[in-house]
Amino acid sequence: MPDFRISARKGTPEGQPGPLSLVETLIHRADDIANRYKLVASNIPYRNLRERPLDEDVSSLSAHLAAATWKRIGDEVPSYAFAENVGRRYRDAGKPVGSLLLHWHVFRRAIHLVLADESIRTGVGDEDKLRQATLMNYTLDWATEASLVSYVIANPTDGQSPGSND
Repeated sequence: MPDFRISARKGTPEGQPGPLSLVETLIHRADDIANRYKLVASNIPYRNLRERPLDEDVSSLSAHLAAATWKRIGDEVPSYAFAENVGRRYRDAGKPVGSLLLHWHVFRRAIHLVLADESIRTGVGDEDKLRQATLMNYTLDWATEASLVSYVIANPTDGQSPGSND
């Protein structure tokens, strides 16, 4: 099974390439992982795994999600508009609300994997990254709520007459 634990670049002699950080590795391997599993980030939560997935599958899918997430948002957090759009898209596609919650859960895990570099895992290092991780947690909480609200109101009539308030 491949080992996705990558050490951060530290103390390497000049001129010698050091080990890549987790984030760098995920970004460089994203296309390779996507081609291997014929997946894109948007359909991973709906993949039908008939048998228990192998550890390698789980690790690779997590790595792909993290790399795709990092490329998509960089250092930014999702906006209200983005979150509301996700809710509407799921509702319009007829997906159950559980799928929407799974989307945000996977998104949160992917972001945490991206931010889980040496300084985050050890608690030592760049305080900006730690603040960013905390901000992401709060932001994803309200993004999930905004997404759920837009999911509920996306088609407010749903078989009801326009004047019905039941």
